[in-house]
Amino acid sequence: MSNNAQSNMELNDQLTQSLLQVNKLLYKMPPMIGIASKKHHRIDYFQSSTYVNGEVMVLDSQTGSEFINPKTSYLKMKIVPNGQGSFNSGSAANVINRIVVRTRTGKEISRLENANLLIKDKQIYECPRDWKLTQGISQGYDSNQELAETPVPVTGQVYILPLWVIPCFNVDVLLPPQMMEGLRIEITLESTDVAFGPYTGGLDSTVSEYAVQRPEIHWDSVDLADQFKRKIAEMAAKQGLNIVHKEYFHTIVASSSVGQTQFNFDVKKAASKALRLFIHTRDQNLISLKGGDGMGSAQYDYINYQARIGAIYYPNAPLKVDDITVAGNAESYYHTLYCSGKVDQCWYPSSVDPAQYTALENPGNFNQLNSLVMFNFNKSTVSDLQGSQVNNSRAILVDLEAAQGGVAPAPANYSRRLDVYLEHLRASKYFTSNCEVRD
Repeated sequence: MSNNAQSNMELNDQLTQSLLQVNKLLYKMPPMIGIASKKHHRIDYFQSSTYVNGEVMVLDSQTGSEFINPKTSYLKMKIVPNGQGSFNSGSAANVINRIVVRTRTGKEISRLENANLLIKDKQIYECPRDWKLTQGISQGYDSNQELAETPVPVTGQVYILPLWVIPCFNVDVLLPPQMMEGLRIEITLESTDVAFGPYTGGLDSTVSEYAVQRPEIHWDSVDLADQFKRKIAEMAAKQGLNIVHKEYFHTIVASSSVGQTQFNFDVKKAASKALRLFIHTRDQNLISLKGGDGMGSAQYDYINYQARIGAIYYPNAPLKVDDITVAGNAESYYHTLYCSGKVDQCWYPSSVDPAQYTALENPGNFNQLNSLVMFNFNKSTVSDLQGSQVNNSRAILVDLEAAQGGVAPAPANYSRRLDVYLEHLRASKYFTSNCEVRD
């Protein structure tokens, strides 16, 4: 059977071009599709050159008429402790307690409470271990295969935090000047005992105070050709510029008594697209304990859990764990990876292994306390943006049951604190001089 090239029929120009391109024989210059006239990193500085723990770092962006790529922009800061200590479970993001982003008119477009805990959980579950041991080192993650903690030098060290850890900057579009010019970023620094843990040899931290020196944001800035800037400005004036990002609502559920193992609570947040729920369990007494691991989770010991929105259950039957060991809680571990989007492929795995998920405290091993319970409310098989509607009459109800008496080596009785984060969509529409925000 002959193909078209071997037949007697005459090939037209379009077919010839297509066949040459498929066979990699089309020797033409690539099309010029770029519309940028300039691209560079622009540096913005915070209002003060030094901040100490507990203070609020404030930056007003001065990006002018340029567009910003948030995925490749970053925060640079030098952290100087006045004693010996390490970040332990987590990274330099441990020093960030709250992040608030406002437009130049004062409209709040993003707020992240207990930001350090969520940043750690999302990065270790969604990024592979290779990332932690390469790019993650510049953020402060351990460089020694997690066999011991890496102390922060008393002389200070510079850390790089990608800006995509801030929810409104974790988008795949260039942010327009209608949003970025005059944007205010407020970062509240965490207390010392939560941010810093033990250092080499498991010795207690001696850090009583720390300073953040010379913080600055490096924007990956793009300047467009004039005709394209005029078109964007026209769109902003007429219909507005829509930007959708994943926002996180935080609430705390605490034990009413020591040793409480049954938790039934609802998440009081109205949103048109609720996507996921993160539940991080910690011992209340260890969060601010000097020399403790404020970012580490408690040991996994849940034997039964389920969530509900209206008449829909997640999962359909309660997930039960009879054997709370690294091998016995495999289904719960798999369910959390499923909610993290890691079970449908094998080339981009999570950095959390079953031992870290079980959060067994082994002497000499650090950054191992990474237990997390998650629920996925997304309704689509092709998009991660088709969440479920929640409101006052259709709230998220969660049932958790832990093992009675604890599981060795965890203590039998302790006061739990559940940090609950609801991931939902937020749509912001930017006009020439104002902004509308809707959940």
